[in-house]
Amino acid sequence: MSLPEKMKVEISKFFPSCPLCQKQSIEIQWNADWYGRDYLVCSNCDAKWHIYYLGSLKWAKLIEEGTSGLGAAYLEEEKNPTFWFNMIEKTSEKSLKKMEISAQPIVREKEIIREKEVIVKVKCPYCGKLYNEVMDICPHCGGKR
Repeated sequence: MSLPEKMKVEISKFFPSCPLCQKQSIEIQWNADWYGRDYLVCSNCDAKWHIYYLGSLKWAKLIEEGTSGLGAAYLEEEKNPTFWFNMIEKTSEKSLKKMEISAQPIVREKEIIREKEVIVKVKCPYCGKLYNEVMDICPHCGGKR
């Protein structure tokens, strides 16, 4: 007996990817003989959820955190499917923010020390280049400080 299509669609709606490792590697292990012993397994990180499906997905309980180690706080807790879906969304948002931050250029200002003399560089408000603080005019663009 094959997995009911309605069940497959609903589970994939709440688990489009693994909430722990973010990979699209969730597989359904459906037991047609003993209803209620159905599982979701991530083939990437080996996390495993016991799911309770009775006409609709009622809850999913993480029973093995797998190799990711990220699910320890949720072990053996029955959580509604929305909880797991929101976990996927939040983790994806954090990943996007990290990527945006790492893509931004880093502005560095230099301070050069020569035999007890400190030369401080300032950033030109017009062209953004650094020049010696004692100068009143930017040597790069001619802008005034």
